[in-house]
Amino acid sequence: MWINRKSVAALAVAGSLTIAGCSAERGGAPAGQPAGAQTLTIWAPAGTEGDFVRKVVEKWNAGHATKFVAQDLPAATASEDGIAAAVAAKSTPEILIGASTAQAPSLAESGGILNLSKEFPDAESFVTERSGQAILDGYRAADGSLSIVPWRTNPVMVFYNKALLRKAGLDPEKPPATYSEYLAAFKALKAAGIAPIAQSIDQTWWHRNFDWYPTYLAAAGHGLLTAKVDASAFNEQAGVESMTFWRDVFAKGYNARSSAGLDDTNPFNQGKSAFYFSGPWNIPSMTKEVTAEAGISTVPVPDAKATGTVTTYGDMKHVVIFSTAKVKTASWEFVKFYLNADNDAAFLSDMKQIPLRTSLAGDVGEAFFKENPLLVPFVEQAGSVLDLDLSTKTIDVLTALSTAYQSAAIYGEQPVAEALKQAADQVDQLVGK
Repeated sequence: MWINRKSVAALAVAGSLTIAGCSAERGGAPAGQPAGAQTLTIWAPAGTEGDFVRKVVEKWNAGHATKFVAQDLPAATASEDGIAAAVAAKSTPEILIGASTAQAPSLAESGGILNLSKEFPDAESFVTERSGQAILDGYRAADGSLSIVPWRTNPVMVFYNKALLRKAGLDPEKPPATYSEYLAAFKALKAAGIAPIAQSIDQTWWHRNFDWYPTYLAAAGHGLLTAKVDASAFNEQAGVESMTFWRDVFAKGYNARSSAGLDDTNPFNQGKSAFYFSGPWNIPSMTKEVTAEAGISTVPVPDAKATGTVTTYGDMKHVVIFSTAKVKTASWEFVKFYLNADNDAAFLSDMKQIPLRTSLAGDVGEAFFKENPLLVPFVEQAGSVLDLDLSTKTIDVLTALSTAYQSAAIYGEQPVAEALKQAADQVDQLVGK
């Protein structure tokens, strides 16, 4: 099984930061390429992230004989199940940009992606030089090899609207930090007729990465599974306390038991609610008025952990090379090109997302952060993030926990301790040897 003795990895990208005061179809040759020439394909994220990939592809194609096209991830494969089906059918292209930590172990175990350590002599040194030894070691397989290139992190933090806090008589320069402080702020906001928070109640597993899971990590300091990823680790005080916090949020009507939109459609981004758990990618989604009043704070922690560094979910994504790659060496050279210092800096600037590069702060310079102050907390938080467990069962684990969250936190249909115990029993059967 492709697992890691470490469930998560910390990032040192923020260590040196100081702040003063159109999609091509597979097989089509890019413009200028001789007819009949071989074209390699990249599956890229949809939307503006895909547009960014295409910009980098254009730069690559201008200086290399082997050409690439970037194609939005086909609709039939735009989920972990879809990608797995494509791997089984051997219909994958050369490269996937944006592989999730939740799926990477299964892709590697199935032989669907290349073992980079075996294929390319400089793979491990490249990751170390770009992201640091801790990142390399954190994503090694059980046999010590590497099959993914860690790409970027989007630490989950808490956006808040200073203007709405002022309306509720709260000090916007002293945002809440602990469970009690957050609940008190939510109470004041509700009393003032302001929606405190509007997180999605969608039960799809990955939604828990943006509500309960960050608060669990902040309380526990470790992943959902044991170090050997063969048993549950969340049925403990940190798990109970963090889920009880969310139970209180719903029970007291601070977050509606109804669907909330994401990105530009979320009430926070429209100025209609005061708090929102999200990552730096959310910055462009806010209206101009909300942006002018936005603050960023850490996720809630238990009252007993009121001081000290706060850990959160890092929302890491990765780049992988599929085993179906027609030209492996060219694919690897493109990956290195895509992740060079210039492109990483451009990705931060254009996409407001944080590449896993230790030199990032120095590469973009202080002037950039003065112009983009809302990014500063996220880059600083990137020094204290945890990822998902490296297990082929991670999606199943989070699905079980999402069921527990729905029952105990959202609807209050059973005690938190009971729901977590049931989830733990289920997870132990899933991952146990």
